[in-house]
Amino acid sequence: MAAGNWTWLELAKLLAQSFTPIALVILGLFVQRALKRFEHKQWRNQKLIERKLQVYDKLAPLFNTLLCYYTFVGTWKEHSPADIIKLKREIDGLVHLNKPLFEKEFSEAAEAFEAICFEMYTGMGKDARLRTFRNDHNEGYRGAWEASWDECYSNDPVDPPLVRIAYDRVIAAMVDEIRGPDQRPAASPHPKTLWRFRPPRKGEVKVPT
Repeated sequence: MAAGNWTWLELAKLLAQSFTPIALVILGLFVQRALKRFEHKQWRNQKLIERKLQVYDKLAPLFNTLLCYYTFVGTWKEHSPADIIKLKREIDGLVHLNKPLFEKEFSEAAEAFEAICFEMYTGMGKDARLRTFRNDHNEGYRGAWEASWDECYSNDPVDPPLVRIAYDRVIAAMVDEIRGPDQRPAASPHPKTLWRFRPPRKGEVKVPT
């Protein structure tokens, strides 16, 4: 059927030729916006990784100091109980401040590591007690031992191998965060079962595993 001197086929070809440049422009704008969103996401992820690296640089040495103190290696003779309690406060502050940056696996691993090392909830206004062997630290400390430090220790010391396990898991949790989900191992090296190593809190019933 003809429309004047034009056939419907010719009209269709003309419309197609007219819409093709418009479609290409729209497609180009869509691709450009998608690329910008991707670049912004990449930039944001990079900044997040940089921030996590900064946190790692601050926390890893503190965790390592705890490991040395509780496993009697490295610099353990140089630290008093007061130093370790002060160290715990510093770790608590850094973990709490940067908690929104990390997945819950890290905060859980950090909490489990501290629960291995310290007896918490010892009374209102009282410091946590160190779950390690007082006599060994008393004899090994290179400075002048203060009698008041004897009260800084728990009556439930933890075996050094458990401290090593908890330390490895909290460090692995931080490294996993920096790697990103695409580079994490299939089997997590810091399972949530670590909670069973810590002492029960007030009102909490531990279920045997």
